[in-house]
Amino acid sequence: MRKLLLLYSFIFAQSIFAETIVLRSDEWCPYNCSPKSRNEGYILDVVRESFAKEGITIEYQIWPWAKSVKSAQMGFVAGVIGALKEEVPDFIYPDEEQGISLSCFYAFKESKVKYRNLKDLEGQTIGAIKYYSYGEKIDGYFRHNSTKVQLVSDTDSAHMNVRKLLNKNIDLIVEDRNVMDRLLNRMKLSDEVVNVGCEGKGEKVYIAFSPKNPKSGKYAEIVDRAFKNARENGSLESILKKYGLKDWK
Repeated sequence: MRKLLLLYSFIFAQSIFAETIVLRSDEWCPYNCSPKSRNEGYILDVVRESFAKEGITIEYQIWPWAKSVKSAQMGFVAGVIGALKEEVPDFIYPDEEQGISLSCFYAFKESKVKYRNLKDLEGQTIGAIKYYSYGEKIDGYFRHNSTKVQLVSDTDSAHMNVRKLLNKNIDLIVEDRNVMDRLLNRMKLSDEVVNVGCEGKGEKVYIAFSPKNPKSGKYAEIVDRAFKNARENGSLESILKKYGLKDWK
């Protein structure tokens, strides 16, 4: 009887201290991929165990990016994965980034367009994703040339933009290099759709936590510890290798 009471007490204590947080994003593989798959994305692969050690389970959900951001801004979910600070400046961030996103332009191989500077975009219809930031220069160009930018918002927006390019609804796609190279390889289009130039040296990528949640600072600290430990013990290198990536530092 005493053992049974101890068991019930343990289970009750576990239920009190157990916590589940929801993180949302559109699919942006290799940063965050398909939920509950073998490879959910390297960011999730790194942080899950560290959150579990704190008694926190991550529920990862795929939503359109714009809706993901809105739900976190309102405090309905804990945060979003794969954010740039320009996209959600009021969110709570870890001290260190979880990756680097390099925005590149993609076109048909036979296209004469080569991106070297913003002037090369003149006259081109560009496919982009709603509420994404592509760095200060590209964002500024889009604001002043909004009629030449077609924005999409879906759970797999990068794939949607590739389809629009194939249907010749747009001339160029702007997308993270890691994301697009992986997607084109998966779609067997690497020989047809090619990188025609990138902007700058890249922007820092984060898990960004809701400004409405008083625990967001704690969550950000857990992420920092997770990446620090993974880098020091070598597991980050192993995880990144699964996705064909190398440490950016």
